[in-house]
Amino acid sequence: MIYTNAVKMIHTAPRQAEPSEVRERLHTLWSLLNLPKKNQKYLRLAGVCGKSACLELLSSIYEDSPVTVGCLSMPLRAEFRENIRINNRLLSFEEITPYAEQVHRAIQVLKRSDQAEPVTDSVEEEKTPPVIDTEFSQHELLLTVALLIFAHRGCKLCVIEGDGTPHDPTRHLPAPMLLTLCGPIRGEDPEEIHGIQRYARHGILELICSISGEKSYQAISQICAKINCRLTQAPMKDVRIGSMTPRECAFLYHGEEYRTNLCGKFQIQNLILVIETVQALGRLGFPVPREVLRERLEGAKLPCRCEILSVSPTIVVDCGHHPSAWEQVCDSLWDFHLATGTRVHLCAPEELVDTAREIFSSKGYEVLSVFTLPEEDVTRHLVPQKRYGQLKQIKEFIETALKTLENGDLLYLCGPHNFTARLRHELLQQLGL
Repeated sequence: MIYTNAVKMIHTAPRQAEPSEVRERLHTLWSLLNLPKKNQKYLRLAGVCGKSACLELLSSIYEDSPVTVGCLSMPLRAEFRENIRINNRLLSFEEITPYAEQVHRAIQVLKRSDQAEPVTDSVEEEKTPPVIDTEFSQHELLLTVALLIFAHRGCKLCVIEGDGTPHDPTRHLPAPMLLTLCGPIRGEDPEEIHGIQRYARHGILELICSISGEKSYQAISQICAKINCRLTQAPMKDVRIGSMTPRECAFLYHGEEYRTNLCGKFQIQNLILVIETVQALGRLGFPVPREVLRERLEGAKLPCRCEILSVSPTIVVDCGHHPSAWEQVCDSLWDFHLATGTRVHLCAPEELVDTAREIFSSKGYEVLSVFTLPEEDVTRHLVPQKRYGQLKQIKEFIETALKTLENGDLLYLCGPHNFTARLRHELLQQLGL
């Protein structure tokens, strides 16, 4: 197998699978690969929004760690090797391909066993082996490849981001030692609390989150009491913001000063979640010196996560695709509206653009124009020789958006990571960056 075939294997798999069949299917595959390893300790990142930002920050913090740390991000990216890092380093094409091939071979073994002829016992009763569904989803394959890499590379600590859906394959792993819930928790939302309950189980030593409101505190406290784990809060009320601009922010947290190049109050919330998570990992044997933590947070760059590409006109790229994430970004951008203006052009996938328009309009922005494409037109996997038409369409799309901008306008480009990352690349090309 070559890397191109490995990419094809994952990207041509279905996006989702039947939830009732996931557990048996995964455990059968993992047993063939001797996964997961019992000595692998891991931290799970869950929640509505902020998971990818927190994972990127944690990966950067443990870059030079004496302990081998593996990180898996969701959702699936165009180059799936970008989802997997070892001490903040991507594996090369040659390094990652053998692991994808091992997974492919294991699936072929399962398929052959499904096609086996029924056997007859001594009393002439027909007995057939249990039928195992071998149609694995994209994220099931991605998770399995990552687990194989983490095991073979001797990762003592793994940071795994859940995909936030009922089909999330990470829910079928053993309980993590730590669970970090990213984004604000709203106790008045039963669906959100139910989602947290799906991830919280016995075996978790500590749950770390940012709680807003009495209902949230009661709901999370009850969950922690039920599974007998420690609750650590990372509340914004303990933060004192010193200065904030689109390019830099300084704040105090528990009396210590931190600086960041990230934009927005919601990023400060992600930062303090990461600070509390690193401290919790330190208590469990994975310490990070305070000066290293501060240095990595100050130098952090998060492409596609409320990233300001230009300030005149203002161009913001954000891979958030959940309405609550857009609300946080919109609130943060409004803090600078005297400098950036209130005239906005929106660029989003067709199925999400109406929601983005409603959020920005309700905040007070004047939505001047909307640019949209079907997400599939931008993100669908094509072999290189068939990709020309797709790239031409993206190029023309960005050209049209940029020609519409005037000084004082804001262009907000949002959507799932693969959508924003591809359009961001073209934006950088046309801006000469």
